[in-house]
Amino acid sequence: MKPADATRRPRILCVGAYERENFGDLLFQIITAQYLQDADVVYAAPFDADMTDLLGFHVPAYGPLLENEDWDAVWTVGGEVGGTGLDYAYRTAHGEEAYRAYTEMSPDERRALLSTENGSVPIESPYLPRMSAYARNRTSAAVMNSVGLAGIQSLGAVRKSGMIGLLHEATSITVRDKYASAFLKKEGIPPRARTGPRPLDLGDPPRRGE
Repeated sequence: MKPADATRRPRILCVGAYERENFGDLLFQIITAQYLQDADVVYAAPFDADMTDLLGFHVPAYGPLLENEDWDAVWTVGGEVGGTGLDYAYRTAHGEEAYRAYTEMSPDERRALLSTENGSVPIESPYLPRMSAYARNRTSAAVMNSVGLAGIQSLGAVRKSGMIGLLHEATSITVRDKYASAFLKKEGIPPRARTGPRPLDLGDPPRRGE
């Protein structure tokens, strides 16, 4: 992830659910900031949001940043990102009223709206950008740290295939549970993907009945 010019601090685009009030994801941002202190970091989400009250800064949409700026690495940390769809991300970012209006749009209207918010490159997975889709950042490192991926198994065949291809492009994957680890092994994801600790391990929630 180090830039070719050793005197320049690496530029890292951190992608996550930073556009909404979600304790776990916002906590990951705080922890991530501690071990990326030697880099110039921008925290971004699929949708632009003013998070000044909670995080102290504005969260931009990552699509235009990947299209128009150079990054040494794109870093996704935490969350059940594997099976999350763009419609769900839109709903949680914009609220129920805006989502109802979104669902009433024609497919062309939706594409036009998403293009104005996400940029011209269609988003496959809201929290896992496909680096090869962005000309300026095709060779940038794609880091997935402590991510939940098991939800990919329940996707439809076409989207599941696309997500597996996206994972094969990743530079580094660290998953958060044994189910995701088993899924990666089953799909032949290379050894660079492995199970590891979360940046801040708060423990798993108890199962029902425990």
